Amino acid sequence: LCSVASVTASLKEVRRVLRPGGRYIFTEHVAAPGGTWLRAAQDVFNPLQQWFSCGCRLNREPLRDIEDEFGSAMVHAERFVVNGPNQERSLPQLGQPLPPHFLLSPHFSGYAEKRA
Repeated sequence: LCSVASVTASLKEVRRVLRPGGRYIFTEHVAAPGGTWLRAAQDVFNPLQQWFSCGCRLNREPLRDIEDEFGSAMVHAERFVVNGPNQERSLPQLGQPLPPHFLLSPHFSGYAEKRA
């Protein structure tokens, strides 16, 4: 959902084509928490990211949109960080070696089910 023009329109279409009881399975990179250095970096680099990566936005937060479309009781998601082998699963910290994809952290993964 990072590169679609309208998250809301895309999710409406996903829900429309799912049969009752069907699942939309997702994994997304999302904005870091507000007030962190990583979120500030995402906000600064977002225009370049969109230009270089076909519209990909570093600072989107689509989980609320998914919950609005499917109903929060029908959405099951978990946040996580991918830092590479032998690294802690937490947001990158200043002063530590940064993985090459650090601007694409954190992530969430899960599914949304269309009511039967």
